[in-house]
Amino acid sequence: MVYSAPSARLNTVPLFPLADHVLLPGTPTPYRVFEARYRTMVEDLLAKPEDERWLAVPRLAAPSDLSLGADDTAIYPVASMALMSVATPLNGGDYLIVVEGLFPCRLEEIPSPGSPYRHAVAHPLLDQPEAARVSERAELIQATLSLIRALEDKSHDLFATRATSELDGAKLVFRIAHALIEDADARQALLDTRSPSLRRHKLLEQIATLYAFASRPPHTASLQ
Repeated sequence: MVYSAPSARLNTVPLFPLADHVLLPGTPTPYRVFEARYRTMVEDLLAKPEDERWLAVPRLAAPSDLSLGADDTAIYPVASMALMSVATPLNGGDYLIVVEGLFPCRLEEIPSPGSPYRHAVAHPLLDQPEAARVSERAELIQATLSLIRALEDKSHDLFATRATSELDGAKLVFRIAHALIEDADARQALLDTRSPSLRRHKLLEQIATLYAFASRPPHTASLQ
């Protein structure tokens, strides 16, 4: 997998930590920014050139009822390095931003004196080198199409076209996971995995579970 990593002078990035959420590479994701400190973060990013608006979106390693991104709340060390591509002001001072995860990174949090939000040094994480297997990619696409049909989603033809023509193996896995997998633990496990074949296997297991659920006949109570 080839990553377009930021230069060394840009590897210290702001953190936008969220509870019960894992941003995966490959798909632009919208967020509404309402906390004052993260409004400041957005404004600081907007002051930079478009190709330098880097941030990381780690998952909070604590229950979701804790304060959003509190300074003493631990984060998962592996997250998606991302670029903020859109920031639209909303009424009341909020922002609607679009963030695109580009590659996994390991975060080393650093002190941020004078800043209302947290920072970390981001170390890009590369996948283990493995020979590409066309059969594994085909198996993943077929499993996903089967699930989409079971869900009676009419977008399967469009998915098949994009899956076979636009996405490399790693992007395909993350794109499918973004669309189908909601569980934060499962998404974090995919992000943590450095073996492409193991990542595909983990995703196939998740798809199989969803397919089994989607294929179950509706329950009907017997009448006495």
